[in-house]
Amino acid sequence: MSTPDYLIADEAALPTTAVAWLDTHRAGGVFGFSGHLGAGKTAFVRAVVQELFRRAGTEAPRVPSPTYVYRTIYEAGRVPVEHFDLYRLDTATAATLAELGYYEAVERVRGDKGFLFVEWPERAEEMTDLDLTESWEIRIGRDGATRTLQRRDNQ
Repeated sequence: MSTPDYLIADEAALPTTAVAWLDTHRAGGVFGFSGHLGAGKTAFVRAVVQELFRRAGTEAPRVPSPTYVYRTIYEAGRVPVEHFDLYRLDTATAATLAELGYYEAVERVRGDKGFLFVEWPERAEEMTDLDLTESWEIRIGRDGATRTLQRRDNQ
């Protein structure tokens, strides 16, 4: 299944983009999101998590950035959702990822058919440590409002 790049007109368009993105992605995946500060990584993940809850027929929780806690766990019905943010780590070594429960989270979402989102995956010492299904980059348009969401190689 090929996955398109997305042009996001503004923050109000995030829910529509989240629906389109989810329609092309299966549960059981580990997805990395890169981009400059303020590019919209957390806002996009928030929109995806809210859509997963909507599809599960349950009320969506508040979805803050996990920057200071590194990891946030959600249950959208029976779909586990893990959200990691590696921004505050200079280098996320395999040992650090293990301490954060990252590898357990990967097994959980793969086994229970959930989703794992990683912001700032480039902070990992070795990208292969993250075992990403796909890697995405969010870029801010020249007008400061539009964003592009573009699939990258997992290297």
